[in-house]
Amino acid sequence: MLKITNHAKDRMRERNITEGDIHEVLSMGNEVDNKSDYASKYIRYKDIMVVKNWDDSIKTVIKDEVYSSKLEISKLRNIASKLAEEFKKLYSDSKEAYDGNRRDLAKELSNRGKMKQKECEEINFKIKNMQQEINRNNPNYFL
Repeated sequence: MLKITNHAKDRMRERNITEGDIHEVLSMGNEVDNKSDYASKYIRYKDIMVVKNWDDSIKTVIKDEVYSSKLEISKLRNIASKLAEEFKKLYSDSKEAYDGNRRDLAKELSNRGKMKQKECEEINFKIKNMQQEINRNNPNYFL
């Protein structure tokens, strides 16, 4: 049974962190060295850090929004990479169709390639904005 301070309960509600999340952090996480607070133990797993008091009660919980943003950026990069492969293939197929005198097919493939390229550019723009937001709000946090 976890002993959770009122402060930690308040932070859990604010940060949408459940007791299940805390159990996961405590079982799967790694202790983080914190030289500024020797009386507490910091344990991190994914985007959540649990801070325990000397008596093992849960002092507070912290949600690392930067971690969550970096995870989202990573997912978006994978999507953009796949889209880039798709539009390059469509353009290549379009050129092949054009060279084979299949103009209608070449035009269709080219248009589909342009749509994929546009999607890719939109995702890359979103990634750039997310990175700038992280840097603006967390100048000492490195991507």
